[in-house]
Amino acid sequence: MGKKTHPGGFLIMSNASSNFQNCQREQGFVLVLTLSVIAITLLASSYIANWINQEIENHSTLITSAQQTIDNYSTLSTIIYISSTHPLTYSGIAFPDKVNDTYSLPFNENGDPLLNMQGNELRLDSRVYQGIGDSQFQLQDEAGLISVNTLTKERLVTLFAMAGINGVYAVPALAKLNDYIDKDSDYRLNGAERKQYLSSNREGPKNQRLRSPQELSAVLDWTSIMSKEQFDKVSYLLTSSPIVSVNINTAPKESLLLLGLSPYEVDQIITFRENQSINFANIRSIIPSTVNLPDTDIFQYYASRYLRVNIQSAKFGKIDEYHIKMTPRSTDGKPWHIRYKKTLFAPQIKQLNEPLPTGKAIFSDQ
Repeated sequence: MGKKTHPGGFLIMSNASSNFQNCQREQGFVLVLTLSVIAITLLASSYIANWINQEIENHSTLITSAQQTIDNYSTLSTIIYISSTHPLTYSGIAFPDKVNDTYSLPFNENGDPLLNMQGNELRLDSRVYQGIGDSQFQLQDEAGLISVNTLTKERLVTLFAMAGINGVYAVPALAKLNDYIDKDSDYRLNGAERKQYLSSNREGPKNQRLRSPQELSAVLDWTSIMSKEQFDKVSYLLTSSPIVSVNINTAPKESLLLLGLSPYEVDQIITFRENQSINFANIRSIIPSTVNLPDTDIFQYYASRYLRVNIQSAKFGKIDEYHIKMTPRSTDGKPWHIRYKKTLFAPQIKQLNEPLPTGKAIFSDQ
């Protein structure tokens, strides 16, 4: 009987083996589940850590951005205050001593204020200054720019060349621009009036001066002649202010070239005005070619009421550009008016030079 295999014994040994295998599978499942939970926990922890770090970084950036906005507006407010209260010389906004609650320039023997360079001006030729905090700013007298409302054929040919456009397009482009801004409906050769605009499914001419250089895109055929990229190359030289003669003391080098001056003459002007202001009395000694001009009426020497203010942060790729008109005799008591504002983003922004200190505590702790 001991030699026989009991059916029940075989059954018992089979169940034990099966239980052992099931136990192994359960342990394996538990191990896999445990490892999965650990992996998920690690991934979740990593995600949460990254999320926390990102939130901290975003919060820090938000604080920095908010502070930068405050610095930018504080810089703009300071510029407007100084422009409204301080006198102008031929070279820029002066910082004379305060006398009787007003800022006054020195006087000559006739009792007239001396407008020549004092040496303490904020220059109005787009040089870069350090503002409040991380803000940097540029001031440009718009009389140093070329007005889109008073363009001539010669200036437009040169402007197109700077933008990489063939000068042959200047004549028809100028004709269409003049038809767009003049007050009549008379069609000039190569121009365009309401009929031509309607046939192109476009709104007709405004018959008034452009409010900004960007409005050139509304003039028929201009966008096909000048692309946005080409316009961006030269837009910093343009204004919509009613400027006829150009301020030789504040004009950028390229603006002076647009007047038809030679590169040598432009270099002479830039070098001379760095330390002295240019005026009617010395212009002919600086630029001999002006001897043949009876009154050198292509130039003016004193800043206009129109000011372009660019404010940029050294950390953010953005420039806020304000076009301001000074209105000291305004009946509503507001001595300034922001005509329009635009914002430039990279890659439109040109690399600014190292900012100059203003030397004035009113801007910072310099």
